[in-house]
Amino acid sequence: MMRRLQIAALCAASPCCLFSQQPTAYKQPPAPIAAMLDAEPLPSAVISPQRDRILLVRSSALPSIEETSAPLVRLAGTRVNPRTNGNYNEPTVSALTIRNANGAMDVQVSPPARGKIVAALWAPDGAHLAFYVRGDSGITIWAADANTGRSRQLTRWTLSMPGGPACSWATISSLLCRMVVPNRGTAPGRSETPGGPAIQETEGAAAPNATVQDLLQSPTDEALFDYYFTSQIAAIGLDGSVRAIGKPGIYVTSRASPDSRWILIQSLHRPYSYQVPRFYFPTRTEIWSADGKSVQTVADV
Repeated sequence: MMRRLQIAALCAASPCCLFSQQPTAYKQPPAPIAAMLDAEPLPSAVISPQRDRILLVRSSALPSIEETSAPLVRLAGTRVNPRTNGNYNEPTVSALTIRNANGAMDVQVSPPARGKIVAALWAPDGAHLAFYVRGDSGITIWAADANTGRSRQLTRWTLSMPGGPACSWATISSLLCRMVVPNRGTAPGRSETPGGPAIQETEGAAAPNATVQDLLQSPTDEALFDYYFTSQIAAIGLDGSVRAIGKPGIYVTSRASPDSRWILIQSLHRPYSYQVPRFYFPTRTEIWSADGKSVQTVADV
């Protein structure tokens, strides 16, 4: 202890021991290494339903410092970006190109003026693309004409995407999407003083589990999980029409039947677990009518 005090006293008296408090910029590696790390990956190819076109999805090599320094909330094995209600540090797309199988000229999908494309999906007839655009405060759904590449935002209502892609095509001109619940208020705050004990139950049998990060740990985490994962299902048309379907819930699947008369719904419900991620939470599978009424419960696991 005495030796440490002596060293500290010498450093205080010597200008050679003073540490700089000036902010420093990030250091860049030598050019060859930077070029290797920043090289654009090969594009992924998504074939159209008619197998006459290929969507080339070009992605960025590495996320930016701005993206990796975004805030996050750790919930049930998922890292949520509270600003966008999406997945933290989700890979982004630098360009979307439609290539005809007959070798005709490529069509470039016009990117949004602001925001970054996250993913895209073909319409059933191959005439349009739908893609997600992540902005500073939310994720929106856009559509592009496959023949011209012209794109447009379908609605300002933001998507709920902490668990992955939020939309699927219902018809050739409309999508089913999971949206952020309107007027949901602010996120529950974390209190330093717990309101009660965190109780876990066991049936006494051995049930080994893999070690998983970011699990729920308290009733506050459960409330935050409800806040970020609860969504409202809506039908969104290429003409910009929006129609809410059913009531808000923690939905993980919402897919229309081939004839568009029914909707297959899968949702999570309590009790939540502090030992496994959300993929193993209790699940209810239902069939809804097109207007959002539950007509059959397929399974409650």
